[in-house]
Amino acid sequence: MAIERSAQEAVFVANTEEALAAIELETPRSVLVDAHAGIRDIHEALRSRAECFGVPVIALTDSTSEQAWLELHGLGADDVVATHDLGGITRRVSALSSFDPEARTALFQGTCLVAHQDAYRRTLLGRVLRQGGFDVAFASNTAEALEIAERAPPKVVVAASRLPPGGGAQALHDLGRQWLGSMPAVLLTETDSEPIEGTRRFSQIGEDAPPDDLLFVVNELLRPRELVETRASRRLLQAARCGFRVAGEFESSFGLTYNISREGLYVRTFDSPPNGSKVWLELRPESSAPMCHLRGQVVWTRKLSTGARGASPPGFGVRLDLDQCPPEDRVAYLTAYDQLCARAA
Repeated sequence: MAIERSAQEAVFVANTEEALAAIELETPRSVLVDAHAGIRDIHEALRSRAECFGVPVIALTDSTSEQAWLELHGLGADDVVATHDLGGITRRVSALSSFDPEARTALFQGTCLVAHQDAYRRTLLGRVLRQGGFDVAFASNTAEALEIAERAPPKVVVAASRLPPGGGAQALHDLGRQWLGSMPAVLLTETDSEPIEGTRRFSQIGEDAPPDDLLFVVNELLRPRELVETRASRRLLQAARCGFRVAGEFESSFGLTYNISREGLYVRTFDSPPNGSKVWLELRPESSAPMCHLRGQVVWTRKLSTGARGASPPGFGVRLDLDQCPPEDRVAYLTAYDQLCARAA
């Protein structure tokens, strides 16, 4: 019923085999998958076909926990919506009605080398980087990474901490010493790590983090220092489940924050409120912080649109109106932000 209201044609399947058969007949504009049905299988089926590279996957879940939403994004879901939220499903499918999954973003960011031992993870990370305008080269081990870099040094390197044979940290050290020098580098890690020797611009994110997080980190590493310094406050990568609704409305929709600052935040979702809307937000800005009720205004939105220069995933940016936020919530948010800044430093 939710899809019927979006004026889109729906094809229902019970398993991955049926999904593959349906995909062979026609490239879908989007795929909705039950979180318990195996998002990895659906992703592998979709990405095995070149024409399905851009097809977005929306996960349906009965869970309201933040951890469940983070895990689903980490598995490659482009958006997550509660199974019972029929309005949210309708709006998300409608937002994709004009999307062309076979279009490709122009390559304007240079080459990113992704060195990862797992083919599925390489696909997820490579896809989000390609949608962000990078030409992506892949390596499954250190030797392949060194060979690729020797032929044509990339603009940025991403390596998994378990990259064979000696680990991603050693691979980045070797690359920095032999070819890259001050080239930006990102380590995908399961634990804290020390900066890589010989690499001046270095960052790390969790191995199982949402793939979009990698795009944020890479863009920040490549951003000219003078542009970073002109910001009123630092933007921090932060993924938290965020409820949002246009001021005065009763029902909330939910997304996942992408970055936060003292003055605002960005929410990744296909269900963005209209630009200029006054919005009410509910989120826990970091795991130990209390739930915050915030108010602000949508200052820009971004739809899923391959062919555009996408520096962020689909969603909306909010300028916080801190004077209109409940005082305790305002203090809690700013305190959590300052603590995140201190840890990031």
